[in-house]
Amino acid sequence: MDKKTLPAVDILIIGASVAGTAAACGFSARGLRTAIVERAQMCASEFADALHTVGNTMAYRPSTQEGQAFADELRQRDILSDDGISLPAVAPVISARLTASGTTLYAPACITAISSSGNGYEVTFASMGGIFTISACAIVDTTASFITAPWFNLAKPETTREYHANAVGTLPASPDVIRGARDDEYFVSVPVVSGDFDAAREALLERLTGTGAKMVIAPMCAAVYGASTGGQIADTLYHLPSASFGTVTAAYDAGAALGNTWNGCGKTLACAQLPVQDGGSWDVIVCGAGTAGALAALSAAREGGRVLLIEDGATLGGMGTAGGVLGYYFGVPGGLYAEADAMSREMQDTLAIEHMGGNGNLSKQMALGRLLRKAGVTIRYEATAIGVLQSENRVNGVRYQTEDGAFEAKALFIIDATAEGCLLRQAGAPRMAGRAVDGSYQPYSNVYGVYNYERRLAYFQYGDNGIVNPYDPAALGQAIMSSGCSVSHLWESFGDPQFRYLCTCSRIGLREGERIIGEETVCFEDLLHDRVSDQPLFWGFSNFDNHGKDNALENDLCRQWNTVASMWGYNMTIPIPAGALIPKGMDGILAAGRCIAVDHTVASAVRMRYDMQKSGEAAGVLAMEAIRRHCPAVDVPYEVMREKMLATGCLDEDTKPAVIRIGQKKERFVMSEGRYWVDDAASLREMLAGTQPGYAIWSAFVHAENCHAMLLEAVKSPEYELRAHAAFALGLAGTAGYDAAAAIPVLLEIAADKSGYVVDSGRKYNYPHAISAAVVLEMLGVREVIDILLPWITDPVYADGIPFTACELTEDLEDHRFQHFLQAFGALCGLYKRFPGERGRIAAAIDGRIDREDFNLTVTGKMTRVVRIDYTEKVRTIWKQCKESV
Repeated sequence: MDKKTLPAVDILIIGASVAGTAAACGFSARGLRTAIVERAQMCASEFADALHTVGNTMAYRPSTQEGQAFADELRQRDILSDDGISLPAVAPVISARLTASGTTLYAPACITAISSSGNGYEVTFASMGGIFTISACAIVDTTASFITAPWFNLAKPETTREYHANAVGTLPASPDVIRGARDDEYFVSVPVVSGDFDAAREALLERLTGTGAKMVIAPMCAAVYGASTGGQIADTLYHLPSASFGTVTAAYDAGAALGNTWNGCGKTLACAQLPVQDGGSWDVIVCGAGTAGALAALSAAREGGRVLLIEDGATLGGMGTAGGVLGYYFGVPGGLYAEADAMSREMQDTLAIEHMGGNGNLSKQMALGRLLRKAGVTIRYEATAIGVLQSENRVNGVRYQTEDGAFEAKALFIIDATAEGCLLRQAGAPRMAGRAVDGSYQPYSNVYGVYNYERRLAYFQYGDNGIVNPYDPAALGQAIMSSGCSVSHLWESFGDPQFRYLCTCSRIGLREGERIIGEETVCFEDLLHDRVSDQPLFWGFSNFDNHGKDNALENDLCRQWNTVASMWGYNMTIPIPAGALIPKGMDGILAAGRCIAVDHTVASAVRMRYDMQKSGEAAGVLAMEAIRRHCPAVDVPYEVMREKMLATGCLDEDTKPAVIRIGQKKERFVMSEGRYWVDDAASLREMLAGTQPGYAIWSAFVHAENCHAMLLEAVKSPEYELRAHAAFALGLAGTAGYDAAAAIPVLLEIAADKSGYVVDSGRKYNYPHAISAAVVLEMLGVREVIDILLPWITDPVYADGIPFTACELTEDLEDHRFQHFLQAFGALCGLYKRFPGERGRIAAAIDGRIDREDFNLTVTGKMTRVVRIDYTEKVRTIWKQCKESV
């Protein structure tokens, strides 16, 4: 894959650390172009995530004004006191300072090469989007292990690693136990010997077993202690190991002093090219030890494979552990993961406190580790897959990077379980990206943990923080910074004695990236017309949980499903065949996790933890069957795979196509079994007359050939619900070529109505009838709806006169205004393209609103009332593209 060149900088800082952030603030304030590359997906991980150092005594007195201001802010926010410091709360403060500095953060970024270039250096790093290069006059390395040293032929310092965990209860006095600020709070320390993170986790369990103490914060990364505080290596190279300072304030003060004084100008050091080392030969290499990858490695090993598992962090389980998503949403239970869950629950009394019926993050990691070791899987932690070895369309191996250098490992099959399909991108696999109108992915979250001392309960909180392209390392870095200091994370006071901020989770909560185009691709339209595979390896089961509140910008089928029929709360069983794991036209590489072959809409349903674990299990078995049979994966017989999937419960033979309405209290109402939609006109007419008409609207639309006459009769009914819902179904049928003229007068009347009537089809995201009607009219190309929609655009408070009840779709009045504006905007964009004669007044209305300096369009993120997502520039961009398209 070609390298992408990034804007040059004066100073490149390695690590979004406490010291690195302070230095960046100083450099930027002096007008120096500054950027940071960070391997993790959070700021200040060396202190906040590693709980380094335990106790963190605060006798240090800053020597710089910036260091003193930082210490003052920590005290003002009740993070720092005479009793110590709440280390996890440091991450939001550092995120805020880095955001305010204007520094560009590239993350996650793994350095793969450094070379001399003119009067500076060219640094190459791998990220989700591929390989990037950036030129810098000088480098400041803030890592304790001095990771850039090998490229400069310098010796790396001696370092030690420890896991630090926070627990509550009673622990006997010991050198590895330090008392916290509370009488019942302790920090427990265990060593990490020779990089064996699994052994350290086991030592932690042993240390707590039988004490009655419970884990509050499970370790996600180890604290790294360096031999010194570094210093200037040369005119253009500085080592400032942030974690080697005894306290957070000392690290910040040192960084501030450097940022205030160092210019980084002078002689450029010679650089070395590191040799590529032999990573061995394997049957299967799994890249990514997350929700899908851990199970892929386990299933492949149990099938007899020699398996290498590569993980860029030091954890197992991905978003299901380090990401804080410990519970299960929907899905079909069953599969190898159940063994890990059962083992995890056995550890719960000692290590973790349940959340949402899920597994504790540390106990699930330990369970996966035990199973993988027993199966003979070789795990390489802190190893980033940076490329593939391939011959034409056959992938033969992986190149990966560690602090010890680059390795090339060969394999008969690669399983890309990186979630974002990073290796599939580099291999040139055909892919789909985002939605059609703007390429956007589903919203992301930045999960954080809290602890309630009174209830003795630890749990994780999340809400949507925005929309980001994960393949743009600068955009993702900005998202990590800005979400990490959002109002949900950066509290005015962290001093509540009963309510503790526990952690910023070390993995950003991405819900969608690119998906492959597979030998079989599961598409929303096929599901709606019963064109589904009869050879599933597993079944997904969920609603189409797209999280975005901007359904007006989705494709027509999504708008029909959610906005017209209010079908958000309906779940479908979704069969996933083997072909969805196989990139079309390629061999030797399989997809597991969110990058499997499903379209943008189906991706919102087939991304749950059950599904992702099953996709990994299926990929591991499929790879080994292809190896055993000396054939491409696409030629493995289905019956062979079916038997193996049934044996572990990954495939449930009792699951059939079905649509299930989920009620407000998660009650399940089976609408159909063995097929998705019903075609009995009489029963559908009865459902259309109620307040939960979504399934009937959709079934009548899908089976319009059987229901057309019924709809033509029902649309004349004096009963409002029957008349309105029949008009919706008839209007949708009209988009498929059926006569829908009788529905238009009814739909125009509803669209103009300001009563705010809302159906109760699903448990969430039910749309007002007026919006639903306007969308159908736009799709039918009814010119008269333009007159109804224009005031929704031109009048900023048009929606204020329409009653609404606060709900997750419209949390407040601003959300209410957002829905009316955006739905009108989306519809008018379509009408602008359809009616050339109306373009003048549509453009005048939209331009007159969005070109105003005070135009501001935001909406609350799902699951949060405090974080607002800004659509202002997105709307302007889409409108510009709309006008240019005609």
